[in-house]
Order: sequence, then C-alpha cells, then structure tokens
Amino acid sequence: METNSVKKSVLKCSYGQTILHCILGQCLQISFLNGIFIEAAYTVTVSAFVFLMARPIMELFIDKSSVEVIDMGVSYMRVIAPLYLLSGSGNIVQGFFRGIGNLKVTLISSILNISVRVVSVFFMVAVADGSFSSLALACGLGWMSMNLLEIPLIVKRMKRI
Repeated sequence: METNSVKKSVLKCSYGQTILHCILGQCLQISFLNGIFIEAAYTVTVSAFVFLMARPIMELFIDKSSVEVIDMGVSYMRVIAPLYLLSGSGNIVQGFFRGIGNLKVTLISSILNISVRVVSVFFMVAVADGSFSSLALACGLGWMSMNLLEIPLIVKRMKRI
C-alpha cells in the first residue's frame, strides 16, 4: 500500500499532472517562446529592410516615371512594415491553437480580424477620406484585434500546462 502511494507521488508534478505531461508542457512553452523570438527577430530585420528600401523595391515593379504610384507604394510599405510584428505574433498563436486542436479560437480571431479590417477601411477611406496608407493601418488594426483576443487565451492556456 505504501509503495503504491510513493509511486503515485513520484509520477505526479504540479496540479496533479504526470511528469511526462510536465516535461511535454515545458517543451511546448519553450518551443512557443523560441518561435516568438525567431518571428520577432526575422520580422524586425525584414521590416527594417523594407522600410529603408521601400523606394528601390517599388522601382523594381513600377516604371520610375510613375512617381505618384511609387510614392503611394512607398508610403504604404513604410506604414505596413512595422505592423507585421502583429501579424507574425498572431500567426504563431493561431498555429499553437491549431496544433492543440482548438480551432474555435482561430476561427473567431480570424473573423474578428477580417471584420475590424473591413470596418476600419470603410471608416478611414469612405468617412475620413483617408489615403492609400489607410489600408495598411486597417490591416494593423485587424491584427491588433486578433492579438488582443488571442494573447489572454494563450497566457491562460500556458498557465494550465
């Protein structure tokens, strides 16, 4: 009887989970944080490049004589480049929830993202007479709303592991 209780206590870790579950949970948390770090490093690097090289990038695709189009593209790229951090972090969180089979979170956050973008574009362009860069801001607002929904859920989920 005593031996059986010793085995049970050895095989348990916090919150009544098995040691295997705790090890897997720690691996999951470490992998998730590594993914966030890699995404942030990559996005900052590429976004800085795009921000600084927006005009030459636009000139690769648009004739240099189309100055107005190039200016619009440069403006758009300089607004959207830093906002890609929001997109990347949202994609990592969505990948986590897809991986554990919780597709409701990804569905709801995607619908929220799209809805916020549509409403934002309508308001910025139709009502506030916004510029072409308003489209980039609308994307950023959509990604921000997705993150605001998902981040508390991922924090809550990670605490349970």
